[in-house]
Amino acid sequence: RREGSFADLLHAEIKVSHLTVKEIAAACNTSSASINKWKSGEVYPAVHYLYRLAKCLHPGSDVSCAYLLYTQKINAERD
Repeated sequence: RREGSFADLLHAEIKVSHLTVKEIAAACNTSSASINKWKSGEVYPAVHYLYRLAKCLHPGSDVSCAYLLYTQKINAERD
């Protein structure tokens, strides 16, 4: 999980979650187009979407760890 880009990580986590892009978009209160842009690496999600994304993709686990990993990946890519 630590290797690769944020987009690579997100793509892999969505695949493992067995959720559809539409379901994830609904849980994050955004559009499927936005999710697809995040997956492709075209844009990064806003901070409030990162938390929702972590909560959606990591139910029943420590959401703060996933959120922290997402923010670290994005910050590293922006530098």
